[in-house]
Amino acid sequence: MLIETQRDLITLSEGLRTAPYICIDTEFVSERRYYPEVGTIQIATPSTKGEQTVLVDTLAVRDLSPLRHILTSASMVKVFHAPEQDLAIFFRLLGEPVRPVFDSQVAAALLGYSQRPSFRDLVERVTGVRLEKGHTFTDWLRRPLAPSQVKYALDDVRHLMPVYERLVQELENKGRLQWAREEFKRYEKQSYFLPIDERTLYLRLRGAEQLSGKSLAILQELTAWREVTARSENKPRESIIMDAALVDLARRPRKFVRELSEVRGLRAPRIHRPRQKGGKSFPLNSSPLSTFSSPACARSRMSKASRAAYSPIAPMFQPSCSREVGQMCPYSKDGGARPSAT
Repeated sequence: MLIETQRDLITLSEGLRTAPYICIDTEFVSERRYYPEVGTIQIATPSTKGEQTVLVDTLAVRDLSPLRHILTSASMVKVFHAPEQDLAIFFRLLGEPVRPVFDSQVAAALLGYSQRPSFRDLVERVTGVRLEKGHTFTDWLRRPLAPSQVKYALDDVRHLMPVYERLVQELENKGRLQWAREEFKRYEKQSYFLPIDERTLYLRLRGAEQLSGKSLAILQELTAWREVTARSENKPRESIIMDAALVDLARRPRKFVRELSEVRGLRAPRIHRPRQKGGKSFPLNSSPLSTFSSPACARSRMSKASRAAYSPIAPMFQPSCSREVGQMCPYSKDGGARPSAT
C-alpha cells in the first residue's frame, strides 16, 4: 500500500494505534549533502488478515505529525535493524527519541549469530529468503517510484516481522530478553542523538598525529569551522575543504589571502578577499578568515554557531510546514555519509 495523501496517513496512524509492534525502515539519500533527505518511510505490522505493509511517500505527504503518537507510544514496540541513522532522523523530526525500540542486529548478536549480522544474512537464516540488492544505490528522491522500488523497500519491513518474532522467542528461551531491552535503552536517551562535538573531529584526520603545539591547535579550529559550515550549508564536509588541505594549512599557515588560492582542496568560494587599497593583499589575520587567528575567539564562535545550526524540532511535524521534506540530519558518527539505501 502506498501512502501519498494526508488523509491516508491519518487513517494509517489511527489503524496502527492498537498494534503490538511495528517494523520500520527508511530510504534516503545522503550524497552531496550533510543532512540526508528522506524519500520513503516503510511500516509493517501483523493484522487479522496476516500482515499490513505500507510505504509513506515523504515527498508527497508533507506533514508527518500523525506518526508522532505511533513513534512515541510506550505500549507499542518499534522494530528496526541497525537503527542508528533511522532513529536519528526521527529524533530530529520529533524532538524526542522513538521508544521503545527493538534492534534486530543487537538481538541477533546477543544470541550469538555474529557480532554485527547484516539484515540480508539474518533474513536468510530465519526465513530462508535471500533478499535482492537491486536498488542499493537508488535515488529515492526521484518520482515516480517504480513498482520494483516499492517492492524492494517493503521487503525489508515485511521480512523483519518474522525475524523479530523469532528473535524474541529465542531471547526468552535463553533468558536474555531483559539483557536486550537494557541494550536498547540507549536509543531512548536524547544524549545519544546530540550533534558531534566539532572541536574533537580534528583527531580523526589522517596526518593529525604528525602535528603538535600550534599546528594542532590550528587544525582543531579549522576542522571545527568546516563542520559548522557544512551543517549550516547542508553540504558534505569535503565540498567545503578537503581533509588533506586542512592538515596542510595547519602545518604551513598562510600569511596572505592570495596564498590560499594555491591550496589544493580549498574551494575557491571559500577564499574571501577583503577590499584593499593600492592593489596590495592584506595579511591573512586582517581578512574574514581571521576568525581563526585567535583560538579563544574561534572557540566562542564555534560554540555559538554549533548551537544555532542544530534545532531538534523540525517544522515537518507542524501542520503549517513549508520546509522541504527530508531536510534533517541524523547525527551519525560518519556525518551521514552512507549509501542511498538503508
